[in-house]
Amino acid sequence: MRYYKAIFWRCLIPFLVYFTCVLYYLPVYCVEGLVTTGPHALSHADLHAEKALRYIILTLIAYFFFFEMVCIMRDGLDYLTDIFNWMDNIAFILNIYMIYATVYIAPDPTARTEVRAMAALTVVFMWFKAFYWLRIFSGTSFYVRLIRDTLYDIRYFMILFILILLTFANAIMILNEGRP
Repeated sequence: MRYYKAIFWRCLIPFLVYFTCVLYYLPVYCVEGLVTTGPHALSHADLHAEKALRYIILTLIAYFFFFEMVCIMRDGLDYLTDIFNWMDNIAFILNIYMIYATVYIAPDPTARTEVRAMAALTVVFMWFKAFYWLRIFSGTSFYVRLIRDTLYDIRYFMILFILILLTFANAIMILNEGRP
């Protein structure tokens, strides 16, 4: 119970703050960029809110990355065998890129297409992390482990399934070439 309380207050609560900040920051500020001129310009208060959210997100990334570094030192190369460690680090990298894109990529709609796709991918990774945090609760931990083990057991089927999907996607792409 002592470990549960420590994990709850030192990890889950900061993660929930991180999670909600990212889920608010990406659609509100990142997708459109920081528009400072024109009819859709952000107000002075919005720019301060963006900056505050940016620093909160970056601080919490550093906070959680410290835990990842401790795990790397503790586990060594075994750290690389857990897919959720990869997801954590990819989410960190994507969030840092999203903050960079918000501040430094022009708020032109054509330039923001890639940013929008990366923001969607970032949100997916953040939701996966939130899903994985459900293992802290006794009522949901069994189901998280069940889904994780099931996906691990069908990994070879998933490889074949993805190859079949790519086969037909490639054929359809070729058939659609030159169509208006």
